Amino acid sequence: MYLFGYGSLMNPASRALTGESGWTCPVTVTGLSRHWSNVSEALISPLVVLRGEGACNGVLVKIEPTSLPDFDRREAGYQRLQLAESDIALPEGVALEGPVYVYVAETRLAPDVDKPIAQSYVDTVMAGCLRYSTDFARALFNHHTRLGGRLSK
Repeated sequence: MYLFGYGSLMNPASRALTGESGWTCPVTVTGLSRHWSNVSEALISPLVVLRGEGACNGVLVKIEPTSLPDFDRREAGYQRLQLAESDIALPEGVALEGPVYVYVAETRLAPDVDKPIAQSYVDTVMAGCLRYSTDFARALFNHHTRLGGRLSK
């Protein structure tokens, strides 16, 4: 089983705070749009995805089924959906061995002074992206990421 991480789940150190993960692979998924949003219980506005038009790069992360409840708790407030393999641009020669899930928000609210975009969160996400390449990190902002709000430390 796999998770599609499009924010802090792309960073192995951040994932390790929740549970064990194994093999990872950078991919792009169609049918998702990424946004900064203050819809979670967090005191910051993290990245979320909504179903719909667009494409979103991220990382497939292999997890054991026993770890899924831990990741569900981490992503409380989001809906876990199964992705269609046809929506995932897999590198040549990569075959999936199980379902792929993504955590999706139902709505989005613009970051504000009470729930800003935290620089520490941006750093966590970018460090995860840079494990793959600078082009992968650039794609984070080119695949319909809605930027806005204020950065805070």
